[in-house]
Amino acid sequence: NAPGVAVMVIRGGQVLHNKGYGLARLDKNEAIGTNTAFEIGSTAKQFTAMAVMMLAERGKLGLDDTLAKFFPEFPAHAKTITVRHLLTHTSGLVDVINFSWFKKGYEPTSKEVMKMLAREQALRFAPGDKFEYNNAGYMLLALIVEKASGQSFARFMKENIFQPLSMNSTLVFDESRPRPARMATSYYFEANTFKPFDLTSDVFIYGAKGIFSTLDDLFKWDQALETEKLVKAPMLKQAFTSAKLNNGMETQYGFGWYTGKENGLDVIEHGGGYLGYRATIRRYPGQRATVVLLSNNATIKATPLARKIAQIYLADEMKAPAGAKVDLSILKEYVGKYEGDPNVMPNLMIDITLEDGELYITSPIKPKTRLLAQSNTLFVIAETASNVTFNRDEKGGVNGLTLTTRRGTIGARKLSQ
Repeated sequence: NAPGVAVMVIRGGQVLHNKGYGLARLDKNEAIGTNTAFEIGSTAKQFTAMAVMMLAERGKLGLDDTLAKFFPEFPAHAKTITVRHLLTHTSGLVDVINFSWFKKGYEPTSKEVMKMLAREQALRFAPGDKFEYNNAGYMLLALIVEKASGQSFARFMKENIFQPLSMNSTLVFDESRPRPARMATSYYFEANTFKPFDLTSDVFIYGAKGIFSTLDDLFKWDQALETEKLVKAPMLKQAFTSAKLNNGMETQYGFGWYTGKENGLDVIEHGGGYLGYRATIRRYPGQRATVVLLSNNATIKATPLARKIAQIYLADEMKAPAGAKVDLSILKEYVGKYEGDPNVMPNLMIDITLEDGELYITSPIKPKTRLLAQSNTLFVIAETASNVTFNRDEKGGVNGLTLTTRRGTIGARKLSQ
């Protein structure tokens, strides 16, 4: 009697589990099925990246073409930003897609938001210097697809990806307001009841999000990624390979996919969330295994849930992360409160505590979570791909930490006790 989830597990090209739980629409008492359509949020970025790679293989654009080539109306810094920078979230552009301009009745198109972005005169950092997750960059990529192909993004995706793969229940949502068949309504929980979400100001923005799909269709997508149906293997490999910053540091992000390790296994994945919809696709290429999870329930944490499902099916091949032994006296030095860089994230306070010989981190980003030591200074945040590095001053005293997450890197100074 509540909104729920749709879950699929694939192994070696075979569907091991494919089932819906809960209701797609509470008003109709309609059950979630394998053909129920959900907005997949930022999981759509892998589709946008695929469109760009396809056009690159066809010679319609180059991955190292500059933003200025497609949008000469941008400031001079557009000559230093490449398509590759946009794909890997290393462009330095201001992410103008934010809550500051969300208001009822205001529904700008992607092209209108692009004009907002073109008015930003300064970059946040030099292209390639940092990884900073950027929705506006992927919106620009969708508009570049339109420029390079001469088609609307929705039409290009339909004719070049969705139709060739027989993904007949998948579409791009834009200002034409297409209505997906068997569409789930998304809900939030308030005052002991589930309430449907209203559309917000960024409803028409595509590229960073804006795709509706189903479990049945995403099976076809997953299987296509094991072939050369869409792009050749060398091009696809770039999507699944971590980009490198100017200093050589890896970002753990390719083209529309996060890359990393999970309990000893390689994993490529991406999650998404939009208006109560939740989605994630987790692929374990060495095992030819994939978990897909879609939800219309804002209380669902899709990525941790999908990770736990993967652990059920891949338990025999996964290894618990090994931890380093750190002296208790060192751990005690790290205990305290840390204030994040206000220029990156205002009002970020991080609390490091010590319990039963182990460190824990608590912050507005994530509730209290155990830190797993990898060395005397580096700790992985349990059940995540994030980590904490503790920093010392010239005299050897702990003066701060560096929090590395999938959204970027944040420095924090230790406050005096």
